Amino acid sequence: MEKPLPSDYLNFREYLRDAFSAEKKAKRYFSHAYLAKVCGFGSTGYIKMVIDGQRNLSAKSIHKVAQAFGLAKKQSAYFETLVFLNQAKTESERETFRERLLALMPKRPKLAGLAKDKYDYFTKSYYAIIREMVALPNFNEDPQWIAKQISPIISPLQAQRSLKTLLDLGLIERTKTGKLVQTDKVISTPEEIQSREVFQYHSQMLDRAKEALTTIHEDLRHVTALTLPITFETLPLLKEKIQELREAVLHAVNTGDANFDEVYQLNIQCFPVTKISDRMRLKP
Repeated sequence: MEKPLPSDYLNFREYLRDAFSAEKKAKRYFSHAYLAKVCGFGSTGYIKMVIDGQRNLSAKSIHKVAQAFGLAKKQSAYFETLVFLNQAKTESERETFRERLLALMPKRPKLAGLAKDKYDYFTKSYYAIIREMVALPNFNEDPQWIAKQISPIISPLQAQRSLKTLLDLGLIERTKTGKLVQTDKVISTPEEIQSREVFQYHSQMLDRAKEALTTIHEDLRHVTALTLPITFETLPLLKEKIQELREAVLHAVNTGDANFDEVYQLNIQCFPVTKISDRMRLKP
């Protein structure tokens, strides 16, 4: 069995699950009790509770766990950052550790030109938000104004770079009078942008949704959930229905000459909340 590496994961608990299984098969002595001893855990079942999401790793224990699994310096740094990211409690903390994690990810060929612009668009959630802000009647092109309208606040330089990227990608354009407007252009996810980067975008938006539960008045948001049993044969139909809903929402919002008030984020998720079989589980 090939030894799992933290850099292949976006959830440290999943890495620990697979790494523990691999180590246990390779070394007879490797067990929950062994890890508790070498890492200084008070309970022999502590690492299992961490894997199951019932406990967290402290900053002190992260290094000990990395040593127990024989991680080299770079993989140990990635593992530490991943733990901090997964356990972060605020959006600002998550953003900090996301950036750090991206810097630690295995390097791929350097992107340039439009490829780099597409990468930025798909990995920085505020790019899409600024594009939609352009449609607001009170939109102000001033980077300082834009930066203050986004939550969490970005820097004016980030806002300025976003406008340039959106113009270069053809997602917004200037009218003859110099006003910025949206275009109908749609860009697809380029090959250079892999699942990790797509993860970053969706992770940011899910974090924003969680924050909205406690920071936005219920009259200005809507959160609903549905838990139900399904067959795997039903899943394609559910995905089709969700796509139809997305198209219906877009049609309803864009019908007529709307005088928009705010930019909203609509997240729709469908995922298992019970243990799925190993044949259906994929690494992130």
